[in-house]
Order: sequence, then C-alpha cells, then structure tokens
Amino acid sequence: MAWAIIVLNDAQQERFLKAYDVAKRALMNLGIYPANDDEKNELLELDEMEQGYPRMTLQMMYDIVRYCVCTVAEEQEDTYLKTIDFHRNRDRISSIIQQAKLPGHIWSWRKVQGSLARLLRLGIIDNPKVKVPDYESITQTGRVTIIDLSDTDSHQINNLVMAEILRGLLMQQEKNYEIATTNQIPIQKVMIVIEEVHEFLSAERIRQMPVLFQQVARIARRGRKRWLGLMFVTQLPQHLPDEILGSINNYILHKITDTNVISRLKRTVGRIEDSLWNRLPNLAPGGD
Repeated sequence: MAWAIIVLNDAQQERFLKAYDVAKRALMNLGIYPANDDEKNELLELDEMEQGYPRMTLQMMYDIVRYCVCTVAEEQEDTYLKTIDFHRNRDRISSIIQQAKLPGHIWSWRKVQGSLARLLRLGIIDNPKVKVPDYESITQTGRVTIIDLSDTDSHQINNLVMAEILRGLLMQQEKNYEIATTNQIPIQKVMIVIEEVHEFLSAERIRQMPVLFQQVARIARRGRKRWLGLMFVTQLPQHLPDEILGSINNYILHKITDTNVISRLKRTVGRIEDSLWNRLPNLAPGGD
C-alpha cells in the first residue's frame, strides 16, 4: 500500500486510511469493483493488506484525498477529477465523502495529499509501460534471475519492489506446488538470495516498512513446504533485527572479529560449541 512507502505519522495514517475507505466505497458504489457476482465472491477472500483493493489506483487515491482536503478546509472543491469514472460521477463522490465523517486538522490532510502527489510524480506505481514480472519463467528449474536495485537511492522504493517481488514469487511457487502435487511430478525448487540484506532489513527499516518483513516472514513460514527458500547475505549481521535472525535455520559464518557481534550470534544461533566460536576471529579472509 502507498502509506508503506510514504512516511506518515499516526494522524496522517488515520486520514490516509479514511480516504482509502472512501475510495473503496466509491469503487463499490460505481460498480467498478466488484462488478459481478464472481468478483463479489472474490472480495470475501481478499487480503487487502497483501495485495490492496482491486482496480484502485494511486490517481484514485489522490483524487479522493484532494476532495477530502477541500471538504475539511471548507474550500470550493475543484470539480475536475483525473479519474474518469470519478469525474463523471462527481455528485456521488461528493455524497460519499460528506457521509464519511472525516477527521479534521487540515495540515495532516495536506501532508497526505503532498506525499501522494510526490508518488504520482515518481511514476513508479500504476505505470502502464512497466510489465508484471514473468514469475512462471523466473521459477523455472535451472534459471538464474538477477534483479538490480542499485539505480535508486530510495530505501522505501527498494523495499516496496522487494516486497512485491517476494509476494509474486510465493504466489507462483504455490501454483507450481499445486501443479506438481496434482500431476505427481517433481516440484521446481526455488532459492531467493538477498544480497546486502542489512540495507533492506535493518531493525530501523522494518519498523518503517513492515510490508517487506511480512513477506519475508510469510515465505519463511509457508515456503519451506513448497521448496521456496531464502538466503540472506551480509557483511554486517549486527544490523539485522532479532525477527530476521530468529527466522534463519542455517548459518554460514566467515571471519568475524567483533566480539559483540559474535556474542549476539551465539545467543541467537545456539547449539554450537564455544571452541568453534573462538575460531571465528582467526579465520582467513573468506574462510569458513
């Protein structure tokens, strides 16, 4: 969801979620989603926190938030909405917003509007020029796919991309597992390797971006049975939170000289003789 990559305080998140509820009601009221009985049944099983609300776009959210800002500020709202279906049904949108009992404090609303405007300018969400990754091809046996996130300086964007890719891979591997089980054929085994994991999953960043940690935790919980594995690579294990270290089953440790790092790993890993821990500082570079 958009609020996962825009930094909002509690008051601003409350207003974002209020606008999100208004947008949902608008999509339902206008018959955009659900549009038929099949989609009504689909809605009963929908996990909005994992995949969002179908057919709701960032532009829709921005239009609703801007309309809410005008309503709370008691300003004359701009009658033009870029979302065509909303623009054609301005009176119905206005009625839904008027019934929503919007919280006050206009500056919190304006912060949400500004943050969504910046996301729109970035052009990274709902971009028609960007195709969905071919997860079926990526999970084929014998294939290696490298996803390079080094061309962006935004940790929030990187984490959102990683969360979406991890979700897509898990969903595809569940399909692969179902097909293999049904047809009694060997399952395609998949290993996800996250390099420099401390850049994405430090203690501070998972508090700011819980969506990524949720996807990691979901793979750790459900992926093992489906032969979907995770490998974390880092030179700075001390920056990883306990939630991540606690989900790891196997460790490969190279030379570590920092006694504080060794002590923390000893508490986390356990079941290893002290004599082996004592060897860590004396290993050759890259030695294990």
